[in-house]
Order: sequence, then C-alpha cells, then structure tokens
Amino acid sequence: MKIAYYLVHDLTRNDGVVKKIKSQISEWENLGVEVKVFAISGFCENSIIDANIYGFSGFISSRVRPNKNLLNDIDEFNPDLVYLRYDTVTANILFLAKKYKLICELNTIDRDEAKLFFKSNVNLKSTFRLLAFYLLRNRFFHQMSGLVSVTHEILNHNSIRKYQIPQVCVPNSIQTSQYPTLKSPDPSQSRIGLFFMGTPDQPWQGFDILEQLAQDLPEFDFHVVGLLKPSYSNVYYHGFLSAEKYLPIMMKCHVCIGTLALFRKNMEEACPLKIREYIANGFPIIIGYKEAMFEDHSHLPEWALEIDPRNPNLVSIREFCVRVKDRIVSNAEAFPLVDSSILEKRRVDFFDSILSQE
Repeated sequence: MKIAYYLVHDLTRNDGVVKKIKSQISEWENLGVEVKVFAISGFCENSIIDANIYGFSGFISSRVRPNKNLLNDIDEFNPDLVYLRYDTVTANILFLAKKYKLICELNTIDRDEAKLFFKSNVNLKSTFRLLAFYLLRNRFFHQMSGLVSVTHEILNHNSIRKYQIPQVCVPNSIQTSQYPTLKSPDPSQSRIGLFFMGTPDQPWQGFDILEQLAQDLPEFDFHVVGLLKPSYSNVYYHGFLSAEKYLPIMMKCHVCIGTLALFRKNMEEACPLKIREYIANGFPIIIGYKEAMFEDHSHLPEWALEIDPRNPNLVSIREFCVRVKDRIVSNAEAFPLVDSSILEKRRVDFFDSILSQE
C-alpha cells in the first residue's frame, strides 16, 4: 500500500502535530506501508520529517489555485490513497479527489471551533473566513472516502454523522519508547509543582481557569509554558519554549495539567498529544475533559484525575496532588493506553477496508 500524506502546516515547528505525523509514518512503515509527505508550508528547514515542501502563497490564493508542482509530484508517486489532516476545501483537494480516494483525519468538531475562533476575534477578515467555511464545508466532506477521528464524540456529532461516510475512531498515540521516564521526585522539595502547557490563542486551553486554581491553591506552585506574562505569587510564566527548554522545568514538577476549557468548543472528549507525553514521561495528570484513552471514566487509574473545570473540587485536587506527589507512571501502565504500535494498526486496517470497496 502506498499513501500520500497531504497537509497544510509549518513542519519546521516540530510541534505536537509534527511529532504525531512522524510517529504515524514510522508505524505505517513498520506495517509495510510506503508513505511520502507532501506539505504546504512556509519553511522547509530543520523539520524532523522528511517531506516534499511547497510554498504557502496566502490564505486565499493557496486555496483557489491548484499547486501544480504538488499535484504532479503526488501523481508521480502514484499512491493508493491520499491521507490528509482536516482543512477547508481547496483546489488541491478537489483535484486530488478526481483521481484518488481521500481519507481525512478529524481532530475537532470543525463547525464549533470555527464559531469559537470567529467570536474571539470579530472583524471583516474573520467574517469572510467564517462565511467561506460554511459555504465550502459540504463540498469538502463530499470529497472524502473515509473519516478517521481521534474521539467518538466527534464522529457522533450530528454535523459529522450526517454525511454517512465510512469512519473509525483512533485516539492520538505516541511511540512510548521515545519518551524516557523523567519524573524523579526530589525529597528535599517541599512544595508541590504543577506543570501546564498551552497555546494562548486557543480559548479552550483554559489559562484563566488555571490562574484561578493557582489562586485557590496557594500551597502549590504552577509553572506555565506557552504564555508570557509577569510571574506572581505561586504562578511562573515561561513563555513559548522548545522541548529541550521546557522539559527541565517539567522535571521539577510533580503533576501535569491538561486542557481545562474544552467545554468552550462544546466538547467533552479529547486526546491531546501532550497528555500522552506526560504519562509516558512518568507524570500523573489532571484533566478537565473525558480522556479518550480511558474506556471507563468511573474507574480511572490512580494517577489520573478528571475535574469539572467550571466547578472544580479543590479538596479532591489537593488530596490527589499530595497522594501522587512521588508517584511515577510506569511504561507498563502507559504503553497499552497510548502507544502507536497498537493504535496505528487500527488505522491501517481501516485504509485496507476503504481500498477494498468498489
């Protein structure tokens, strides 16, 4: 099987998306799949992924004009199917759909996220983007032969389910072997440290909720990566950092905190890559949503705590942090929940099923 992996993303950021793609490709190749990446990206240096890179010519022009070099290169590769991360419909996608079966990866409920972005920054440009989104959304999904989603909630949402496209749920995963156990409790450290990492322009990260938790739990120290502000009291802001620079900060903490305001996207379930990395590195987690890696949310592992971010139980948070202060999540615990060797086979089996259809 040959797969062309198409996406619009800055591969040089080497962020969670890029790490996920690298892991996916590695596991697919282990299963005998030949993969080549074709990316619309503004830059082409220092990426951890070997890819064919094509320049980004702007929001409008890159969508209405087909990239002939990209399309020719994909034709030369001659894949059995094209796999893509969700994007608004573009000329490239329309041209590819004429020749190949397309399978799209969904990482969010796109309709609700588009509304949230619009409300967070209302202007003429954002209004045009929202209108274009609604006008072109149906056409995008009608080009797809299959959908792969990271949660059941996304696939079951009425705005997705109505298209009646073959689908499968495959939560995000990582290669746990690439993540050594980093948590090493220091007995001399008297205060419990909590680590939080997010992107400022994503309201669902919940920086404001984290700051309120820090105010309500003054006995704990909160270290925040991704947002740069003056530190105060028990909250320490470190700004955007590469993994090389934020890992030493995380290693001084005891618990990692995940997304806290997913409800702002009208969602309850998620599977962020950072949470998988946290537990693979040995850290207990606090999360404000239903984590897709867990099948039974009424009986979570002792190293995980799901909270209601709109009405957090401070007593349970405090007790949890004290109890797991020195707890290290083992590889044996993390592997069956998040390792890509297990989850990516499910995705490749779905590819086979799509190709077997007339």
